[in-house]
Amino acid sequence: MNYLLRDKDFISTGDAFYQVLGYIHPPNYIVAIPRYLRTSYPTLWRNHYYYSRVFTQYSSKELKKIEADLLNEIFRYDPVLDSTLPQVKFENIRNAYLTGDWKKYLKKRDSLVERFYEIVEILKAGSNLGYEDFGLTGSMLIGIYNPIYSDIDLVVYGRKACEKLKEFIQSNLQFISRETSIIQGLDENSYSILARRKWSKCKYKNRSFSINPVKRYEEIDTRYGDFRVKNIKNIRAKVKIIEKIDPYFYPLRYRVTSDIGIEEFVIFEYYYMDLLEIGDEVEVHGLLQKVQEKNREYERLAYGVREVEDQYLHILGYYR
Repeated sequence: MNYLLRDKDFISTGDAFYQVLGYIHPPNYIVAIPRYLRTSYPTLWRNHYYYSRVFTQYSSKELKKIEADLLNEIFRYDPVLDSTLPQVKFENIRNAYLTGDWKKYLKKRDSLVERFYEIVEILKAGSNLGYEDFGLTGSMLIGIYNPIYSDIDLVVYGRKACEKLKEFIQSNLQFISRETSIIQGLDENSYSILARRKWSKCKYKNRSFSINPVKRYEEIDTRYGDFRVKNIKNIRAKVKIIEKIDPYFYPLRYRVTSDIGIEEFVIFEYYYMDLLEIGDEVEVHGLLQKVQEKNREYERLAYGVREVEDQYLHILGYYR
């Protein structure tokens, strides 16, 4: 099952829905974060049962709070990644919801479903993509959405499709929904820069929708055990972006230069998807890690990890 499940897919254990996180999973487990829990009181999200939303956006701070407050039993230390991660055992999975199987789950043609089809048609035509390039995640995929209040969480498959879609959306700025809240870890100047670059949060006819990149199956070229991570220490460091290795897919990866030999910058928070540009100089309070691959070893700086309190990312100089 771990070869079929990708980032943004959902799994159900009967009393909760989990969203699959990334593409690397330990044997007999799926790394996934709890999104909706079955509850006995009325909520906005329901099918045969009511569900409460655990949190609205994945972040290291919220995940740490979840670990402290509830669902403690799903957290498990992984020696290969040197981190404690939320993991669901295969044997506890009752159902899997694949983002590409959205037609199977959209049984009703209510107002939200109609808006979804309308948005896909516009994006498909404008970016010269096909239906097979789009998927669906979130509450609509698992059938507990509310037609009045729910957002639409679109999936787009593959780097080339992401780049085409990004170009179309940026040339039609009326789609882009500008945020107003400050993101933890960003100073006002850095937030202002990144907010102007953000293209994945959109609105159409007063309905919010998001773009969620997912790798095509043939783009998944790393398996569990292909590399090992060793945490070294919390660190404040300055790095300069010189290459976008994986700016769209979790975790976000950039090749960097630094005065202390750091070769890679990796981000584990979705907010930053495709927000850094070549030439950006950033100061980061994060986690220094050593990565050991088959034929080489290098150090990387990780941001958006549970192991570091009061993380921040400040842009010192940037590409305009």
